[in-house]
Amino acid sequence: NGLSNIKVSNVMNCQINSCTNGVMNATDSKITNNFFYFNEVGINFDNSNDNSIVNNKIEWNGIGISLANATFNLISNNIIDRNTTYGIYTSNTVNTTISGNQFERNLTNHLYLQGSQFNISTNSFFRKNSEDDQSGIVAPDVAIFTKSVSKSTITNNFVNGKMLNNTGTDYSSNVNYSANIID
Repeated sequence: NGLSNIKVSNVMNCQINSCTNGVMNATDSKITNNFFYFNEVGINFDNSNDNSIVNNKIEWNGIGISLANATFNLISNNIIDRNTTYGIYTSNTVNTTISGNQFERNLTNHLYLQGSQFNISTNSFFRKNSEDDQSGIVAPDVAIFTKSVSKSTITNNFVNGKMLNNTGTDYSSNVNYSANIID
């Protein structure tokens, strides 16, 4: 791992690459102005709470950001690009704000959501060719995959391509979708 079990700290202006987890598990910490590149998971917050992930470039990881059993985390103003599965993956996550991020070319989905009390707003989700020379695939097929989401808002986002999955695997309830622009 690059850094793990961070408590009440600032991780700033670092480049973390070629690790299993770039940053793993944190409490009351700020992850700001870093470059996470070619890690299995760029930022892996399992059982982590009260953190902010702001102004980072998170690119070419297996998963960009993973939040499992995590609460009260802020993910804002990041560039999350070309991760080979998910830009952000959540599981049993509560009270998470995802705002003002730019998502591009994450191969499976930009967001995989499972949890409650999400505030997802003012993000840009782009569907593009996965390679700069246009030799790859256009990805992702669906920007946001909802597995089971409740008591959440998904508002004021720009989505290039399909916004949501239309499968029988979505068990969401009490989600407010409004003012999203779908191109």
